[in-house]
Amino acid sequence: MLLSLQKRFLFVANTKCASTTVELELKRWCEVALPRAKLGKHMPYRAAVRTCKPLLRLAGLQPEQLFRFGVVRDPLDWVVSWYNYLARPEVASNAQRRAMSTVGVSFADFAAAVVSGTELKPWAKIGAQHRVFMDQNGEFALDYLIPAPRLEPDLLAICAALGIKRTGRSIAESNASTRIVSPGDVPEKIAVALRQHFASDLALYDRAMAGGFGKPGVIVQRKRRAVADARESSGTRPVRRKPG
Repeated sequence: MLLSLQKRFLFVANTKCASTTVELELKRWCEVALPRAKLGKHMPYRAAVRTCKPLLRLAGLQPEQLFRFGVVRDPLDWVVSWYNYLARPEVASNAQRRAMSTVGVSFADFAAAVVSGTELKPWAKIGAQHRVFMDQNGEFALDYLIPAPRLEPDLLAICAALGIKRTGRSIAESNASTRIVSPGDVPEKIAVALRQHFASDLALYDRAMAGGFGKPGVIVQRKRRAVADARESSGTRPVRRKPG
């Protein structure tokens, strides 16, 4: 999770969606940056708003006045990425995480447990992407979702819209897991079952791929105008000081 009061954005880090790449590009602009999972890296939107409420209040901002965005992935790719991540030797060798390991578990068994929702297997409890982006009322709350295949051009467009100078670092997915299974290896029957199970995630992904969230620059400008208008109407518009 990343919060920038200066640039007025909130990045909600979805699991297995290249959040490390986004963090490397944007964290230097943030008052709050939680890059580690155990510290709240993948905090859902509603929890992020609750955590950052004191800072937002001091800045005179409401959550909806921020440019709120995240990354969404095709559900099949997302589940495959989870499986590959949990099959890493580091997971199996860690005493605190060993129960999450999928070493010795076939992808078919992994997918069946995820879809059934009844298996009491720690490694099957991967959640769902759309829940990360919900507010306290269970409604989708973000302004924009980057579809994972368009990470680079969309992140560049967001940086431009927010007035953020690039680091010069090549935008490529960081912290990627070793591939044991690829989406193309998954039998069609299993792929269909996974996409049906994660239908809400698939709907967000399809919307993002179709450009259904609009353009980052237009969204950012609209929000900035709304903030300026609100401050002017309340008499709290910042006063520009003359040099000297």
